Amino acid sequence: MVLETNPLTLPELAMLIGQFLHRNDICACIRVSRTWQRNYEPLLYRSIYLDDSTMRKLTKERILQHIHHIRHLTLVEPMHLTLAALQRPILPGTAAEPLIPSKSASPWPPTSSRISSSNEQAAALGPPSSTCRNLLSIDIHPSMLFRRLVHEQIPKRKILAAGTDSYNMLEDDFWCLQSTDACIQLLRTNPSLRSLAETWDNMSSLHRIRFTQLLCHEPTTLVKMHLSKWEVYPEELNMLIANSPCLEHLRFSTLVVKRHPETLATTVSTSSAPTVSPEPSVLNLGRLKILILTYATIGVRKLQIEAPELQTLCITMSHVNLDPSSRNLSSSSSFAHYASSATSHAGYCTNPPVSWNTPRLEKLVFNRSDHLFGTATLLESAYALRAISFADYEVDSRLVEDMLARQASQLERIRLACYVGLAAKDIRSILTRCPNLKALFAPEILVWAGDLIPTVVVDGGGPQHVCQQEYQQKQEQRPQRSQDHWVCSELEMLSVFVCLEPIAALEEPVCMQPHHPYPYASMQVHQSQLTTFPGRVIRKARGLSKLAEAQSRRERSARVREGLFNELAKLTQLRHLDLSGGRVEKMDHIQLGLPMTLKGGLHSLAGLTKLEHVAITGWMDEMGREEMAWMKRFWPRLRFLSLLKTDAARMTRLQGMASETWPELVVQDKEWNTGSACPWTFFGHH
Repeated sequence: MVLETNPLTLPELAMLIGQFLHRNDICACIRVSRTWQRNYEPLLYRSIYLDDSTMRKLTKERILQHIHHIRHLTLVEPMHLTLAALQRPILPGTAAEPLIPSKSASPWPPTSSRISSSNEQAAALGPPSSTCRNLLSIDIHPSMLFRRLVHEQIPKRKILAAGTDSYNMLEDDFWCLQSTDACIQLLRTNPSLRSLAETWDNMSSLHRIRFTQLLCHEPTTLVKMHLSKWEVYPEELNMLIANSPCLEHLRFSTLVVKRHPETLATTVSTSSAPTVSPEPSVLNLGRLKILILTYATIGVRKLQIEAPELQTLCITMSHVNLDPSSRNLSSSSSFAHYASSATSHAGYCTNPPVSWNTPRLEKLVFNRSDHLFGTATLLESAYALRAISFADYEVDSRLVEDMLARQASQLERIRLACYVGLAAKDIRSILTRCPNLKALFAPEILVWAGDLIPTVVVDGGGPQHVCQQEYQQKQEQRPQRSQDHWVCSELEMLSVFVCLEPIAALEEPVCMQPHHPYPYASMQVHQSQLTTFPGRVIRKARGLSKLAEAQSRRERSARVREGLFNELAKLTQLRHLDLSGGRVEKMDHIQLGLPMTLKGGLHSLAGLTKLEHVAITGWMDEMGREEMAWMKRFWPRLRFLSLLKTDAARMTRLQGMASETWPELVVQDKEWNTGSACPWTFFGHH
């Protein structure tokens, strides 16, 4: 009676619980009893990886008993998938004879001796099903072995013809017809299918081209597509999206948008005529919400992309190729296109070949791509942009200016990964103009800390830096007011590349500052000493000058450090703090970050109680148990302490102190622990 009321004996509840169990746990549940075996065994077939080894281990009869339980199907060798096999009530891949004869490719081995054929076990397997109609996702990943076998079967002349993406479908290869048409048949017989991923290009160009044309004309209920190399016209893309009204996520590993041959011929014939703006091709993305383009090439002269529902756009290693005689453009030429445009701030995007209409765009990732891809139209048409990522070797400063002018009020996450083009003023503009900013990631842009803190405007005079208030402020007291304070009070992550010395001082030898003249006038030197011991006086003057310069630099560094501490103290929501950036090599001659010591001003950051990770860049010998105790008291959530370029002795010393006073704290080397040292999660759905 207890077993009858036990909830685990209910098949429906067992199915619900089994969806959250690992395959090994399901196998353990099957061994409990016959009832559990009957309830949990079908869950082993919800996701099946159908390759040659799987078909050797499982019998044809066993798979047929559970064919209706398959939800996620991965086809590694779709050459076994034939139309003849689908027409019979068996699973794809269970044809009587393989398409490609092979000694080692026996489709189904004899029934295993371990499987009993008694009526009792047959009843436990449940009633057989005749079709596979409950699939939710299909992944088509041809193996390299079958790629070699296919190339042996296809004539060489057809492989060469397929490279031009033009061939006669009526004279197509038999193997291509069988596998691609059977996959399309799977789409038709599974009305609940939601996800499709394919890499037909690994098999051959014939497979890829035929599957592309068939899928564009096939009505589907797909929600997500991950497609391999596609070379299509804009009209074919429109047809693909129109035939999939539920499509929300579309990803291309490689995409080439081609220009029609007749359009190309017209362009060449009228090259000597006056330039006339061509009519743009329109690409309608419909209800698409996520679009990911990798290695995309736009070959049309004008492309208008309408994406009224698009929320996430990722463009990586893509460019615009307007020259029909050129096959490719260098990925490093994007900055040249960006800088060679018009002179106004928005001039680099004047009349771009690709224009976007994305009013609901929220996330934009633009990595090493040509800015002729329509960067300005993306920034201009979006009204709810919250996250932006630009990564390239060079990024023009005007891009940041236009981004802030149009999107500063709603931006929450900004990632700028570049080595050349941006400066400290761009980082400061972001910190002072984005009130809703939650994450700023700029690890390669070296900036002086003094350029990030506010300036001081003196009444009756021009603006002066807070670190340049020297002797003049002591002699003449005038009213002052600060401006350009950081407004990003909700900032949770800050990762920038900060040093305490001016950038010019890092590249040039030490010289006299304008407010520190050569100190001959300040020396009480008698005229007779100048005539009697001229060399000694000059050496003494130079020594005093170096001392004065060193004292001035120490005072300036202290003021810069204090100003930066004051700005950081306002970021009470901060969880990740890294002022050493991502370039940890060749930085031995400068001091990065801030001193995390009590003498250096660490007590100013007592309000940052939500810190979880802090990068320490220097002053290792000055840190002791007092600093550890202070961090444990005021930063109770701290879990990671990353050290930049620390030798083994210092690392061991700090790890020993942490194990004594704070065992939960992890002290690690930042260079070898980039995962926890930089918890940047920009693209949430990946």
